[in-house]
Amino acid sequence: MSLIDIGASFIVADAVTQGLFNNGVWNFFTEGWFAPTTSAQNQYSLHEIVMGLTGADSGSSLYDSFGTQISQYQGGPATGSPITAFGDAIKTNLRNNGARMVGTAIIVPVVARVGKKLLAKPLINPINRVSKQLGITQATGVKL
Repeated sequence: MSLIDIGASFIVADAVTQGLFNNGVWNFFTEGWFAPTTSAQNQYSLHEIVMGLTGADSGSSLYDSFGTQISQYQGGPATGSPITAFGDAIKTNLRNNGARMVGTAIIVPVVARVGKKLLAKPLINPINRVSKQLGITQATGVKL
């Protein structure tokens, strides 16, 4: 796996977490575990999801973690179950960020593949061929 592949994977993962959870990939995985959780409308971290689903007491229950934020977005108290409120937040995030997420997931791997092919070919070979044809290499003895 090359650095280009790792970079492309990170960009696609960031687009997916942004599209679904309105949170970048780094913040999605680190908030609540290694960094304090920041709260925005329809923004979730892995910590909030795990703690909400397991019912662990982390200062937020499933209803608080998912229901409160969706109620802030809707401007009133959350209706229905917390899972419905979380599902509504995912729908809203997909509506707002879904096209960008899908476009990034399609375009970035293609650009990475083309970039790898272009960078795999030595750029100096064409220069050496031209200098050989012009007789510069033979006259000077310098080969790039």
